[in-house]
Amino acid sequence: MPSIATLHNRLLLLGLSLLLCSAIHHQADAQLIIAPTSVFLDDSRRIATFMVINKTNEAREIDLSFAFGYPTADSTGTMVMLYNDTAAAARFSLTSWVKVFPRKFVLQADQKQYVRLMARPPQGLAEGNYWGRLLTSSSIGTSIASESNEQIGAELRFTIDQVVPVLFRKGDKQPDITIIDHSIEQDSQLVLLQSRVECNSNPPFYGTSYCRIYDSENTLVHQMESPLTVYFDAVKNLSIPRSSLPPGTYSVEFNIDAKRAFIDERFLLDIEPQRSTWSFTIDANPNSGD
Repeated sequence: MPSIATLHNRLLLLGLSLLLCSAIHHQADAQLIIAPTSVFLDDSRRIATFMVINKTNEAREIDLSFAFGYPTADSTGTMVMLYNDTAAAARFSLTSWVKVFPRKFVLQADQKQYVRLMARPPQGLAEGNYWGRLLTSSSIGTSIASESNEQIGAELRFTIDQVVPVLFRKGDKQPDITIIDHSIEQDSQLVLLQSRVECNSNPPFYGTSYCRIYDSENTLVHQMESPLTVYFDAVKNLSIPRSSLPPGTYSVEFNIDAKRAFIDERFLLDIEPQRSTWSFTIDANPNSGD
């Protein structure tokens, strides 16, 4: 049976391990740079490159792999990543015909590596968009030693995954974007507005959403502009401090267009802007809703 001192050392080692895990994860994620953060391919450009830059002070083992997934809204309106949609993968995945070179390498401190992606779409590929997510896994290790008679120690190794969306477009089919509904929740601290958007064909859609709130005298009291990416569905949330909205009736104007900074212009299609308006009431009672 281990002695009390041994158990104490093991607990101390476990605590240090958890602290180091958090610190190393934050440092590794912050100092491994991938650029650009999205890769776009099409029939006229089937080859692209991106850089992996190691800004740490030690060598990193890099492993590249593909997965199929996309962001979607759960029942609460929170955006989550979905990786197990086999039906969507069979229709939209490019992971089997986009290759990456090199797949594995050691990146020395303060060095960079160019990585090449090459699309080899199958014959007869239908027009539309195809996508995958390129996972850049980097490994970093550290050792922990406890100075005791039993020399308890450990070597910890952490793997950090960073994700780059990869999109291939064939043809110029337009996505079909629809604003389908809205909701409001309010409590004593916040007012939460949610707008749900669907892409009914040819996903994904890249654009920008704009939300403006006006009071009963048509004075602009709050606005937000943010990037919008819709694969199948998405929810845009706007949280406003309740103290900034006195009791009364407000109107909301929610707009979507296909403009987007830092996205290849070939993937920003000229769709008809979408617009929706609705109203809500802020009651004196903070627990009531619209």
